[in-house]
Amino acid sequence: THPSDQPLPQRTFKLLMMHSGTMRLMYLSVTDDEKLYLLLLLGEALGDERVRCDIDRFARMHVLMPQPTKLFYYYQIGPEGKIIDAAVYRVTTSSPRLVRDPDSGDLHVAGGAEALPGVDYRESPLPGITPVEL
Repeated sequence: THPSDQPLPQRTFKLLMMHSGTMRLMYLSVTDDEKLYLLLLLGEALGDERVRCDIDRFARMHVLMPQPTKLFYYYQIGPEGKIIDAAVYRVTTSSPRLVRDPDSGDLHVAGGAEALPGVDYRESPLPGITPVEL
């Protein structure tokens, strides 16, 4: 169930790319007609790898961003621009991917495994842990 009985707010989620020298940086913005709720750095865009994103039944955006180290950054972002969940996944015999439950409409990460700090990476690589909130 949705956290409240209020109707879901109308928001626009946009993936944005900015070039900085040879790097292509991916951002996610959450807006409505009057306000910017979130501008979140997702990371550097890779050659043929694509950001995977989908919206669940509660208007929450789920983003899976591939990284050059065989890691994937995962974010769940609410329509108010708040980061609900953030994690790092790694490739195992399969790559992490977003999967929708056909009965509930919920989204989750399947494949790969959650990466362990100090084992799979040195420090929190998630650029979105300190988002620019306006």
